Amino acid sequence: MPKKKLSKIGGIKYYTRTACGKKFYSNISQEDADAKAEEYKKLKDRYIVDPDISVADYVIKWYDNYKDQVGEHTADQYYYCCQVIIEYLGNYRLADTNPLILENEMRAFASTKLKTTKDYPSQKYISQIISVLKLIYKQAKKERFFDFNYAEDISVKSKKDRDSGKKRRALTPEELDRVLNFQHRYTPMVWFFLLCGLMPEELVPLCWGDITYKENEDQYTVSINKTALLKNDKRPVIRDGKAKTEFRLRPIPIPFPLSEWVKENIGKNKKKDLIFPDRNGEVLSRSALTGRFNTYLIDLDCWIYGKQKFNPKEKFHFDMDKFCMYDLRHTYITLLVSLDTPVRKTTALAGHSGTETADKYYIDYKQVNTGDDVKKLGDYLKNKVSDSA
Repeated sequence: MPKKKLSKIGGIKYYTRTACGKKFYSNISQEDADAKAEEYKKLKDRYIVDPDISVADYVIKWYDNYKDQVGEHTADQYYYCCQVIIEYLGNYRLADTNPLILENEMRAFASTKLKTTKDYPSQKYISQIISVLKLIYKQAKKERFFDFNYAEDISVKSKKDRDSGKKRRALTPEELDRVLNFQHRYTPMVWFFLLCGLMPEELVPLCWGDITYKENEDQYTVSINKTALLKNDKRPVIRDGKAKTEFRLRPIPIPFPLSEWVKENIGKNKKKDLIFPDRNGEVLSRSALTGRFNTYLIDLDCWIYGKQKFNPKEKFHFDMDKFCMYDLRHTYITLLVSLDTPVRKTTALAGHSGTETADKYYIDYKQVNTGDDVKKLGDYLKNKVSDSA
């Protein structure tokens, strides 16, 4: 055992203990320094000895450690939540899980009827399970299985909320034409959603240095190399090199007409400058971003749900349903499919791990133009009929 010492740092006496090549300090007592070192050794030993632990085994260990630290009612809640987590995630190796797997499995739970009530899980029950999952992965982060809490940003709605909510959609050709030709101070922001398929957490931390120009291709590209945690009641936090999944970190070519705006403005700004800062030059919060988007919709001067809302003196009004930021991303992916972009390339541009996500949630097949393809089929069959005749 390394020799215990009493060090003096900045005029304050500290007790020290060395464990696994790392020093631990305490200005309270030698026992406190020893406890810190022993805790570190336990975590380190667990990580080294048991790197292949399954989610089921880890959840059982977690529950055994925490059930005595809470009240009886809370311990019972933990128990039933852990049962669900083990049922849906138990067979995974803990180190192999990622945010996408966690969210997909929780979505599967939210879409399955309970055996006890013969009904779908309530939003309260789903939220309880996700809260416990966050506690479990918080502990896993402390034990260095992961660099951050993979369950922190999971958001799953109950089937009732999903069925009652507004379905995502792609803009119609008329709506798309209106948006592309509408000049507004927030138009570039809207175009990044529409023409690059960005999500809000990908847009707000963008800096001018993230945009590069490939001279041989005459093409500007934006690199998604960080994301922001956007919460209504907190300031956004930029996470460099981190996203919901590794596939979200990707380069995206910037098409016309957004490329023309980039060309005009990229030389006027420093590389570290945010492209869309708030009024103080800092990262946009969720509420500020939503406020700007709503301002854009108001100034778009459209009729929303059949009612004239804004600018009654304007001569031009456009009859369209109100759309949201995610509808612009849906439009981007739907346009790629309509233009016969190979499915793997569409998936890569959208930042999806597989083609199933785009097929299930994003592509609006009602807006996919298939007329030319059917015409080609008709011409082919016409030739066949002529040949046989």
